[in-house]
Amino acid sequence: MEMKNDLNSLLNPKSICIVGATENSLFVRKIVSNLESQGFNGKLYMVNPKYDSVFRYPAFPTILDVPQPVENAIFLIPAKFTLDAVKQCAEKGVKSITIVSSGFAENGRVDGGKLQQEIKEIANKNNILLSGPNCFGAISTWNQIANFCETIPGKLGKGNIGIVMQSGGLLASIVYLAQNRGIDFSYFISSGNEAELESADYLRFMLDDPETHVLCGFIEGIQDKAKFIEVADLALERKKPIIVVKIGSSDRGAEVAFRHTGAVTGSDTEFNTLCREKGIIRVYDLDDLLEIAGFFSKVCKSRPLVGRKVAVITVSGGGAGLISDIGCDEGFEFPPLSEETFKNLLRIVPEFGFVANPLDVTTQVFSNPAIYIECVEHLLKENNIDVLAFAWALGIPREPVPVATIIEGVSQIVKKTDRLCMLFSIAQLGLNEYGRELLKKCDIPFIQGTRRAFRAIRSLIEYNQAIRNFTKPS
Repeated sequence: MEMKNDLNSLLNPKSICIVGATENSLFVRKIVSNLESQGFNGKLYMVNPKYDSVFRYPAFPTILDVPQPVENAIFLIPAKFTLDAVKQCAEKGVKSITIVSSGFAENGRVDGGKLQQEIKEIANKNNILLSGPNCFGAISTWNQIANFCETIPGKLGKGNIGIVMQSGGLLASIVYLAQNRGIDFSYFISSGNEAELESADYLRFMLDDPETHVLCGFIEGIQDKAKFIEVADLALERKKPIIVVKIGSSDRGAEVAFRHTGAVTGSDTEFNTLCREKGIIRVYDLDDLLEIAGFFSKVCKSRPLVGRKVAVITVSGGGAGLISDIGCDEGFEFPPLSEETFKNLLRIVPEFGFVANPLDVTTQVFSNPAIYIECVEHLLKENNIDVLAFAWALGIPREPVPVATIIEGVSQIVKKTDRLCMLFSIAQLGLNEYGRELLKKCDIPFIQGTRRAFRAIRSLIEYNQAIRNFTKPS
């Protein structure tokens, strides 16, 4: 199957037409609201023979009656009407179609699969990019475009992570989770049934995007293995990591995937082998997908060569023990401190702290943040450490307090070192606007949860190894 690289008419259109537009449709209301809230400055048209306008935008009986060229047509019409609408798009010269409507191959019936195939053939014959059917659309943050039929909670930031998911509902969850967590994306793409464009096509497009450095996917099945491998090889060559959730590891999951999008998931063992060979980072839930993508988005440019020797600073003795247990369980080492560092830390750490690795500096540092900063400086002089991590049991500050002063001070120090330094919370926590902005300003890789933090480091180690082993295909 041919790879399609230029998806700009679909993902960054200058003119959009909603086919089946009505103010009674919640989906139409959400798409219009999203386009307006994200700052779309192109042309927006509506198609519905019953109205002259929909949400103040001009409406026309058919897409053929729209007086200007249309780059992207969004279908919100029953499946039985889509074939004629696609033919009209071909006659009009529309460059791309997003079919939100369901009732195609995902229903498992012969008629739905046959209709999907007919639409695909017409689109291919007329060089029309086809997204879906049974999808939620897409968001392009850098170009302020949101052809997305679920409400976006506020203005999205511009980031360097691109994601494609076959599930539109789960993609909507990722949009919410990412904004709550303060992780910005470049693209959010819902691919649905993938009648024509599949995940590999979207990943290939994002590989060429200068703003996208980390690629993510929620995959229900791989249609064209050779195409997917081609994208994985190119991603390794360009040093853009791919992080994926793939369902179907259980018989039940494979059955659900087929019912949802008509996807055949394939052998899970074979997919794991492919991930190991091609440096693809496989995770198993949305929290890991989001957190590890956020971690890689911070380290993807420098991509430090990392080993398994870790030093951790914490403010809790119990936390130090928990971190030690989890870190060792995940295959990491906590090297003993050198005699010089031990003596220096013993001099400055409060007497009820514990000078070791992990280092417990106690909550006394909140009264004197300089103690924490000095500890960081001493630990960075250690030659037998690959990663320096800062663990917080009390969460990320929600207002200007000494913890914020410490994080800001640490961020200035770590900018001057090539060693991987990171921040993690011992458990999952909530962030408010102040906390999110603080993390963005300090620009330190941050992970929620202790075990996930060690898994993120391990993913970086394995990814760097895959890059070193990579040989460009002849």
